[in-house]
Amino acid sequence: MRVPNDELVISDDMANGKLYTAITAAESVCFLGDSLTEGTKNGGCPWYEPIASHFSDKEIYDFSKGGCTISYLIDNADSIPAAQLYVIAIGTNDVRYRNETTCAMSAQDFVQRADELKNRLSAVSPNAEFIFIAPWYSVDGDPYTPLSFSQKTALNEEFSSALEAYCSSNEIGFINANPYLSKVLSTEMHSRYLLDHIHPNCGDGVILYSEAVLLA
Repeated sequence: MRVPNDELVISDDMANGKLYTAITAAESVCFLGDSLTEGTKNGGCPWYEPIASHFSDKEIYDFSKGGCTISYLIDNADSIPAAQLYVIAIGTNDVRYRNETTCAMSAQDFVQRADELKNRLSAVSPNAEFIFIAPWYSVDGDPYTPLSFSQKTALNEEFSSALEAYCSSNEIGFINANPYLSKVLSTEMHSRYLLDHIHPNCGDGVILYSEAVLLA
């Protein structure tokens, strides 16, 4: 059986960052997202596992589903556990799939759905804090999108910028790990970190993603 990944060394910059500080202050944390949060492809190792291993005293919940878009989280909001902190990493499949039935098709639509999700969760946990993570970056060679790499990257940045503006206007935490990820993945072998075009492996991959979020 795979053992939890606890190899991430927490630097002072990480410990003073937005996510680590927020988790430290909360008694319970719920991570929401898609396959990267579920650990769909790597044996059930979520991107945040190296971080969570440093918080064994916290109640950690996970509500995620591989392949899901933000609409899935809204539609199933009643099943999401109550928590003091929600860390929401969603949107990359809205960008990649371009399916009008399930995806937010524009940045404005995505932000509206993000606000709806926050309001649904706040109704259950009125004093909860929120951190939204920008839709995950994915490398070239993605077989599940009709977009070219440049189109996909540009749309991902558009969604991320709109989400950042929404969070700034509403005093909500926002983290964009993509500049860190894209810098590493554009200069080193993808196979060291990724199982395919987007999913981190349960070793160096999830450590990279955790570092990227903590240092953003």
